[in-house]
Amino acid sequence: MLDYVDVLSRGCTFKASWSVRNNIPVGIVQNSSRRTSIVNDDVFQMMMNNESRIEYPCMLLSLIFGLNYEDLLKNARFYKEFIDTRKFASKREIADCMIVYRDTIFSIEMNCTNTLMRNQDYIHRAATVKNRRGERKYKTMNYCQVNLNNFSLKGHDEVYEVYKTIDERGDLYGYQFFVNVFLLNLRDKYYNDGIKALSKCERYIMGLVETSKARVSELKKGSKILMEYDRELKYAFMDGEVELGEPIDRKAEMMWVIEHNAREDGLEEGKLFGRAEGEAKAYSVIAKHLLSKGMTLDMVADYMNMPVSKVKNLYISESDVPLD
Repeated sequence: MLDYVDVLSRGCTFKASWSVRNNIPVGIVQNSSRRTSIVNDDVFQMMMNNESRIEYPCMLLSLIFGLNYEDLLKNARFYKEFIDTRKFASKREIADCMIVYRDTIFSIEMNCTNTLMRNQDYIHRAATVKNRRGERKYKTMNYCQVNLNNFSLKGHDEVYEVYKTIDERGDLYGYQFFVNVFLLNLRDKYYNDGIKALSKCERYIMGLVETSKARVSELKKGSKILMEYDRELKYAFMDGEVELGEPIDRKAEMMWVIEHNAREDGLEEGKLFGRAEGEAKAYSVIAKHLLSKGMTLDMVADYMNMPVSKVKNLYISESDVPLD
């Protein structure tokens, strides 16, 4: 018999302590020495979730899972074109990039905050809709989630981590696979050990996320697809597919990432309660999250547009409030 307390006390990737400090810049930039990374939402959608550029996600899947690249190009289709998207309540119910290939649905998600638990829902939703639209009522499909994580996770120092649903004997249970790619660990490996230490897959991923044009030149040398990607990205900016923004303020960017994730988590948790209590609960979660990431009480109050005294009263214990 399972021990309920023991099960709940086990380490969980979803709840591990995470940090966006020194993450890959998500802001838009294009100049003589820097380019915008694919960690940027707009660039990811433009380059990885675009029918005319399907070769880029196909190459990623080919390298991660050992699939035939040419066969992927020939037979892969974007999920959004394969399924009736009206069955989803909103665009947010579909992952950043979902591809159907033979008997498998692949989901590629760029994460600039620890939203791994939320991302898992994408596969479950995709499974439900696909099963109901199959030739039979329930058609078995494999579901693979690739998480490209632009944050560090305490206790997770590898570039790749693979998870499968298994039973207590270690037998495969279901057909769901999860691959975490920790981009900051990969960047450290490249910067510290050099390009020769990278596998073909790691080199390709670094070629997509790297912002230094000097390093991009090294990464794309001898790689036809990385040279094409770099050229496509440059032309996309020239053609106005993505607009250049103001110069990046790294501190402001990091605070935005933290605040954005805190609000997402707060609103999700707030849904479990009634309207008034739910709103208060959501604000409480947001405030606690911001404080836990190193923001001062004054900064939290400023971000949430409320007095410091009110922030203190949002179910925050004294141990949660940083000392001045």
